[in-house]
Amino acid sequence: MNFKLSHFLKLYSLFLYLGILQSYSQIAEKVEPPFWWTGMNNSELQLMIYGKKISEYDVTLNHKNLLIDIEKVENPNYVFLNISIPENTKLQEIKIYLGKNGKVKETINYELRERNRNKN
Repeated sequence: MNFKLSHFLKLYSLFLYLGILQSYSQIAEKVEPPFWWTGMNNSELQLMIYGKKISEYDVTLNHKNLLIDIEKVENPNYVFLNISIPENTKLQEIKIYLGKNGKVKETINYELRERNRNKN
């Protein structure tokens, strides 16, 4: 009887551990391009966000005036964000929120780097 209880506890611990890992898994696995520059001649940028069934999530930005639109395509693992970064912007980071039912499930910190105008 002791062996069965020990075996059960090991299995229970394994499932508990896997459940904890699942709850901390990321929604967004990849964002392309990984960063962008301020002060570009073309102020519009399209971000591709990849993650398993990411199209099921609501997407918002902390700077709502930058978001032009959100494109969800046939493949549920991709979402495209069309954003506008004005030439004179001083932003260093855009926060992209992924949520469901009004609750944020993940925040992506998207870096805006200052363009070095001295380089060709």
